[in-house]
Amino acid sequence: MRLSFIPKNIKDSNEMYVVLKYSYKSEQTSFSPGVKCLRIDFNKIDKDNPIRKSDKDYAIKNDALRAFKQSTFDVIAQIESRKLEPLPTLVALEMKKKTKAETMNKRIESIVDSYSIVFLMKEYLKFIEIDGYNRNNRSVKYRLKIVEEFILAEYSAELNSTYITEDFFKRLLNYLIQRKAKSVHTKLSNTTIVKIIQQFRQMLNWAKRRKMITDYFTDFRHSLNTDYKEIIALNIQQLKVLVDYRGFDYKQPNDSDGKPGYLKHYIKWPKDSYLIKDERLKTIRNKDTKIAIRDANYKLVGAEPLGKFKYFTTYEVILDMFLFSCATGLRYSDLVRLKVGSKDFNKNVYPIIQKKTQRAVEIKENSLSRRIFVKYAASRSYFQYLFPLQCKNDDLTRDNYNTKANKHIKAIFEILEFKEIMLDRKINGKNQPFDRDMPLHKLVSFHTGRKTFSSIANEANIDPFSIANAMGHSGLDMTKKYVKPISEELINMFAFADVESKVSNNEKPNSETPQKEKDIESQLAKLKDWVDKGLLTNEAYLAMVAQQMEKIGFK
Repeated sequence: MRLSFIPKNIKDSNEMYVVLKYSYKSEQTSFSPGVKCLRIDFNKIDKDNPIRKSDKDYAIKNDALRAFKQSTFDVIAQIESRKLEPLPTLVALEMKKKTKAETMNKRIESIVDSYSIVFLMKEYLKFIEIDGYNRNNRSVKYRLKIVEEFILAEYSAELNSTYITEDFFKRLLNYLIQRKAKSVHTKLSNTTIVKIIQQFRQMLNWAKRRKMITDYFTDFRHSLNTDYKEIIALNIQQLKVLVDYRGFDYKQPNDSDGKPGYLKHYIKWPKDSYLIKDERLKTIRNKDTKIAIRDANYKLVGAEPLGKFKYFTTYEVILDMFLFSCATGLRYSDLVRLKVGSKDFNKNVYPIIQKKTQRAVEIKENSLSRRIFVKYAASRSYFQYLFPLQCKNDDLTRDNYNTKANKHIKAIFEILEFKEIMLDRKINGKNQPFDRDMPLHKLVSFHTGRKTFSSIANEANIDPFSIANAMGHSGLDMTKKYVKPISEELINMFAFADVESKVSNNEKPNSETPQKEKDIESQLAKLKDWVDKGLLTNEAYLAMVAQQMEKIGFK
């Protein structure tokens, strides 16, 4: 058995092909790697480097020839491993099969990586709309649209995955840092920048799973600060103002002019556009047993109209939704999906699957959430959404109502004069933070309700893991971003340095209560207030009282 490179002249040319000759016993054949050189550059003596250095591409060509020779050796070894003789005819057949397979694989890889990134992003958007995954999500479209703008500005519409390198991500990051948000004429925050890059990566992973691209650079890491936002959450006193105010309710006495009291809040609204007409339905029941009829899968078969309606005002429903979020920690996307039948009436809990995370959570009912549920669930079918809105009754439309709902909650807070000054902070790139003072009513959103729930629960010394579980978080790292820290006790850390503390005991009345006992009294009064408002059960109250009394040595 012998493998050697030999020349194959090209007619009427001073060039030649270098072919690999295979000899076995009395038979021989030859294979062509497709490498050419000048006749004078062919070296018969050197078996591993048959092309002389006088050829400017000698190194590349010799590497290709050695690789081809090794590939032929591999084919011969495979034949021998099957206990067959490596006859030239059999080797030639196997080499043909191998060459065909390699050519096909290269062709497939060439097709796969030829898809433009712009095309892949459009296909991804079609997928999430058809498949229902983040269905018609405007945030996804917004983020990928910015990436498309970058590609068209810095590269071209034909850019494919072979250009997704470390340099691409660095240029994308710099573009996002420099880009101004058109809606507010300010630069993008670090949080938004990171979300855009993460969304782009998610699209690339989707394309890779579908074998539309082979691979891309995955080791890029940004160093942007994204942990800078002030946590905006309401305290008990602010929450009580919202709970007690019922000036938006449809059912209330007329004013001195004989007009409904709520009208003063809707002066600029088109006539009756603020009213929500909610149809009363009843679950279909057996006429004899009065038991709700169920199908073979034990699901309720439906509901029928009663021919009656109940009315609400827009601000009334939005405020109650916000309060329900404060009481349960539910996101807006889960609030709008709640139906009357979402509640487990036996356990008084709401076992739901969160839309965003697909995690199962069990929301326990409390006094505030019960009050709101009873108001909207009365005389209604299990199939109706709990909160009626001024839009179509389907999940997608109600999802998209989020923008209006946030505008309404801001208007409600402004009407109720929530003007507390809050710190609004934004960081862009490695620049100094952009801080500005803003009134609470300008910054509040439905997500504030979720942060209010976690912050009040933390202040009430609820187990952190219970808070995380109720919010659907997999761990405490995410939960701590929703909890507003309690900093009041930090004020007394260095009380010994206070001038007042240096006054001798003789100058103070002997009956003065020590500072620690004053703090305990204040805490006990706060807990009692929560019990009176229905925000804390008697059992939890007694347990907390015992803890506080132990601090001053009372057992």
